[in-house]
Amino acid sequence: KDFAYDLPIPQGYIESEESFMAFEILGSLNKVLNEEIFKISKDYEGVSRLIDDKQAQIKKINESLKDYNAQLAKLQSLKQKQISEINKQKTDRAIYAKKLDDLQAQQEELRKTLNQLKIINDKEDANSNKNDTKIVKNNQKIRQLGSSYQGSSVKRYTGKKTIAPLDSFTVKQKFGNYVDPVYNLKIFNENVVLRSNKSDAVVKNVLDGKIVFAKDTSMLARVVIVEHDNGIHTIYAHLDKIAPNIKVGKNIKKGAVVGRIKNDLTFEVTQKNFHINPLELISLN
Repeated sequence: KDFAYDLPIPQGYIESEESFMAFEILGSLNKVLNEEIFKISKDYEGVSRLIDDKQAQIKKINESLKDYNAQLAKLQSLKQKQISEINKQKTDRAIYAKKLDDLQAQQEELRKTLNQLKIINDKEDANSNKNDTKIVKNNQKIRQLGSSYQGSSVKRYTGKKTIAPLDSFTVKQKFGNYVDPVYNLKIFNENVVLRSNKSDAVVKNVLDGKIVFAKDTSMLARVVIVEHDNGIHTIYAHLDKIAPNIKVGKNIKKGAVVGRIKNDLTFEVTQKNFHINPLELISLN
């Protein structure tokens, strides 16, 4: 930018010899000063532009840092959600594995009871135990050794259908081979689980017969087993109550109350060492 300055001159000094010399000196000084001032102004403009550039860079860096912090916070939130989901899955898997273990233990207890009552003979029981599904846990997965009750003796029932043990129900668990969707385990369900559509439901005997077992068990709650004609046995497990008139050795009529359940009834049918699909025996209407 232009630079100007004023020097006061004493009156009468302009026309003196000294004044001419002073003006020459001042002219030279003015030229030098203008050059220096111009140089300083150019340096100032360069420094100003450099400062502006640096400030723009700093602003851009701050904006990038703000975006980075926002992304970092988002990633940390997602990471925490993933950790929570993994922990939930671990808990769910542990609960699910326990359910499978409990299911196996229940089937083993029921087989043992049937064996003791000579409803299933020793040879079949040994074979079934040999081929049981065993859930083996390692660090990464649960795998299958053998297949549950593979090659189990199953017989198709072709006789006349009879009444169902519950008046109103849905089939919660079907009979036969079942592939577990979580662990890809092949499981053989020897019974069906019927869920009552009302609580405290009455459980009825499905055929005329004789009571051969009625007691509490460690895994199956209260169990009643009835022997029928043609080597058929019906098993009613997970009863919450056994009817007071149910006694071992007592004859029982079709439709008689054997007990009550809150929700689920485990219902199994055998005939001369063969397992029968209970849904083939009873009417679903």
